[in-house]
Amino acid sequence: MEKDGSDDSGVESSLPTPPEDATRVATPNTDQNDAPKYHPKLERQSKQMGDEEFAALIAALHNTGGNEVEFKAAIKAAQELDKLEDRSHLPELYKLLKETDDLFVRENVGLAIANMDGLNALPELLIAIRADGHDYDGLVSQLMWIVEDNSTESVPLLLD
Repeated sequence: MEKDGSDDSGVESSLPTPPEDATRVATPNTDQNDAPKYHPKLERQSKQMGDEEFAALIAALHNTGGNEVEFKAAIKAAQELDKLEDRSHLPELYKLLKETDDLFVRENVGLAIANMDGLNALPELLIAIRADGHDYDGLVSQLMWIVEDNSTESVPLLLD
């Protein structure tokens, strides 16, 4: 790329040329709806949660169909679940992952489990993403990062 923004093909770029001393900065994976950040390497605010607060969060996560206010509350619940690091709720999350037919709930619960339990969660999460033919793109991305970060340890789990 030449200083004038063109490359050796003679085509000018409309993008500004960064300064030579610029460094790349990782940016969160968010969409216009402020969806949860899925990459485990991004800094996340951890959250501990009592039983009542956890139950209310799960109830809000299930309630996506009524109106815009309820849908926004479900999105907010998904964001809060993404911050959860209270491992005492893992048994409930695993149970919900197995029992729910709600795609939104399954993906967001799966993400929370992946964030908290990492490689240990891989077998159960692989079963969950195959349950109904849905693509679960956010959860699949999270699983790819887990496998990349634990390549040797994940092979037996993937072959099982």
